[in-house]
Amino acid sequence: MRRILGLSLSVLSAWCFICLALHPGFYATSINSEFFAPSLFIAALVHCLLRPRREMFAVAALASLLLIGDFAHLGVRPTFSSVLSMVGLASLILLPFTAVVERDREVRKRVLIGFFVSLVFAVSYFFAGNMLDYTARRNPMVLDLYLYSFDCSLGFQPSFAMGQLFGGWFGKVSLWFYIGLPIPLALVFVQQLRRASRVALDSGLAFLIAGPLGVLFYNQFPAVGPVHVFQGFPVPRLSVAQVAHLRLEAIPATAPRNAMPSLHMGWIILAMFYARGLSRPVRIFTWVFCFFVFCATLGTGEHYLVDLVASFPFVLLIASACAFELPLKTPSRIFGILFGLGLLEAWFSVLRNYIPLMWQNMSLPWVLTLGTIFCCLIAQRWLMRDVIATEASRSLNATSAGALAQVAAEGSRQPAE
Repeated sequence: MRRILGLSLSVLSAWCFICLALHPGFYATSINSEFFAPSLFIAALVHCLLRPRREMFAVAALASLLLIGDFAHLGVRPTFSSVLSMVGLASLILLPFTAVVERDREVRKRVLIGFFVSLVFAVSYFFAGNMLDYTARRNPMVLDLYLYSFDCSLGFQPSFAMGQLFGGWFGKVSLWFYIGLPIPLALVFVQQLRRASRVALDSGLAFLIAGPLGVLFYNQFPAVGPVHVFQGFPVPRLSVAQVAHLRLEAIPATAPRNAMPSLHMGWIILAMFYARGLSRPVRIFTWVFCFFVFCATLGTGEHYLVDLVASFPFVLLIASACAFELPLKTPSRIFGILFGLGLLEAWFSVLRNYIPLMWQNMSLPWVLTLGTIFCCLIAQRWLMRDVIATEASRSLNATSAGALAQVAAEGSRQPAE
């Protein structure tokens, strides 16, 4: 009966995904979007890492059929983005069926978890545009001049400097890493899932809630990034000395309010956080992604440097809140939640009210910037150390319980012999 119900739900979900794949509106706004396609492709990565490689032939065949259906029904030719999207949709269609036919309970559980996390991540990406539209309507004015002034109080203009280095192959490579951010998130999540680690659920939830929680902070400090405010970016129109006398005020803007804090930087920091304990190639992979994402967030003009700094307490808040491996009363978890939230709110207050103080003592912004990063990294290390210790303790207890059960079973057989 359970298998029949699972098969019925799988057929229903497959029908829904096929309808989406052939829908002209969804194709135009999502499937053929270079920003949304990687979020769908996460499902294919999860599928590839969780299941035998031979199943990817079925994924490729189904994706080809979906692309042919789009060409026949909508008259559109395949693009790179649409191919990524269709491969992801094919995995979303097939994963429930593989879970239904899988006999191993643990493997089936992992497949279902991978399916639901991939689906929810894609859905959250899809509705992100609506959430940002609401933020723009709620905040017609933005506070970019405050962020720009703080950046310049460091003695240079970080976004403009990186933007001028962003031409040629370096900019293109960095942009692809920026767009492909879901890839390390999926890799870290699946690697933790394959270890049968409880950290997998923590990481999956952290990746998912970062977006909606980030939008809440966007409403607290609306900003759009220098490329949307300063014409001629990345060529600066003002010198650092001139910015010191800039009048700070809210200004109108039409772009999405998604600068402060940087979610792209936050996601890749989360990926590095949860990559601890995984293989060295995975950790190196996340570090490489972090470098190029850092360059792209500044070089594209979508963020100021202080946006990236604010990502560190933002990540500490999320990682601590999602550390369900630890009891809530654990000191490292309580400290991470309170310190992360408090530090982020403190940054909002400093940026709104104390920019002139930064210009009076230009070593102060460096102290705040480096101090924030250092303190958050130490708190993250403390949190992960407790998570690893708790997981190791539970694993040891489970192993000991199994050994005791085996000894007891052998002892009960001896009298009979």
